[in-house]
Amino acid sequence: MAEAKAKSIDPFSARERREARMQATEGTQLSANAYNLTLGVTLVLGLALTAVLTSTMAPVLLSINMHPGILFIIWLVLIIGSSVVISKSKTPALSAVGFLVLSAAMGAMLSFVTITYSVKDIQTAVLITGMVTVAMMIVSSLFPATFLKMGGALAVALLADIVLMAVTTFIFHTSLGLLTWGGVVIFTLYIGYDWARAQAFPKTANNAICSAADIYVDIINLFLLILRLMDRK
Repeated sequence: MAEAKAKSIDPFSARERREARMQATEGTQLSANAYNLTLGVTLVLGLALTAVLTSTMAPVLLSINMHPGILFIIWLVLIIGSSVVISKSKTPALSAVGFLVLSAAMGAMLSFVTITYSVKDIQTAVLITGMVTVAMMIVSSLFPATFLKMGGALAVALLADIVLMAVTTFIFHTSLGLLTWGGVVIFTLYIGYDWARAQAFPKTANNAICSAADIYVDIINLFLLILRLMDRK
């Protein structure tokens, strides 16, 4: 499922990763401004790479004489592999490589997803996603403690939403309207949660890049869900 979050949704493993990142003080400590600048630049570059590949990769991939199933397996390996590299890396260079691979793989996938949508719907979804992202970063900065308490609840809610989507789609073959809206709410809150986590981590370049990857995945999933709602409209 395209909206499945590309990181563990197990609240216990998420807690373990958070504790590991909290202890990850390797590398030069950055000032708050330098840390957020690194995070922001990394996030923007990843989204820009994804946008470029989204608009250009579909014809290239369609011209490759390869079974779609094989392409999907390659894409899945790249997504999982890059996510593992990012979560395990202790150096900013390796984390950056993992993030670039993740951004490129997502761009390739989105080139197929967006090909059936109108340019107007895509632009509207991008605008809404951008506005929600900025708004949640601001709100999270004002109330970080509130968002930091949401991790376990969001993980459980996401798992429930994915399971219900699968059951609804493959067993009952009914509309996903309410579940899609539920996903929008979950990933909207995830942006605030991951932004609050980013500010709580030790301010190293590696943590900035890893946090950018977390927020990037939230943004991509939110965009996909909003695009689905645009299609229903």
